[in-house]
Amino acid sequence: MSDTSTLSTLLCDLDNTLIDRDAAFEAWLHSEPSLSATDRAELLCIDAGGHGSRAQLFAALRRKLQLSVTQVRKRFEEGILAHITVKAGAIALLRAFSGSKVVITNGTAQLQRAKLQAAGLGPFIDAVIVSEDLGQRKPHPALFQAALHAVSAQAVHALMIGDHPIHDIEGARRQGIRGVLLRTRWFDPPPGVRTISSLSEVQLP
Repeated sequence: MSDTSTLSTLLCDLDNTLIDRDAAFEAWLHSEPSLSATDRAELLCIDAGGHGSRAQLFAALRRKLQLSVTQVRKRFEEGILAHITVKAGAIALLRAFSGSKVVITNGTAQLQRAKLQAAGLGPFIDAVIVSEDLGQRKPHPALFQAALHAVSAQAVHALMIGDHPIHDIEGARRQGIRGVLLRTRWFDPPPGVRTISSLSEVQLP
């Protein structure tokens, strides 16, 4: 990416950006012996990279695993955490960037922070902004404003990296923050949006 000379703050999504949440979810599904290949394919489709309806996903998991809502949630969260892996290039990027680094993520505070620690990324991050803590979800301005405020940064000097064209990139753009979309199988890049296929493609000052 060009024009990084004034970049002082890196804002990053968590799921399918810094961590490979798709791989963790699929690995957990494979660890459940009662799920068939057809079951796993259906659940992956419902989940849609974590952007699908959580209510529909848990309802389907309840039917297939024959568990209560509480049991399904616990099994899901433990399964994800047990299979967390870091996205290629994530650690190298965070190590190389000398400015402030903030994670902005939708989800529950406890689980999202647990993912960050399970992936070993905690020491590289200066602040974590989770939607549950603010009562709003990306692309709401509150999350981006809180991220900038947490490290006393200005929007013009920040860059947002994420996998969702609306939640991450458009949300950041509305706050005057540059964005770059990390491509996944779930979204086609909108026209005019800068995209990368790996975090190793991010050019730092």
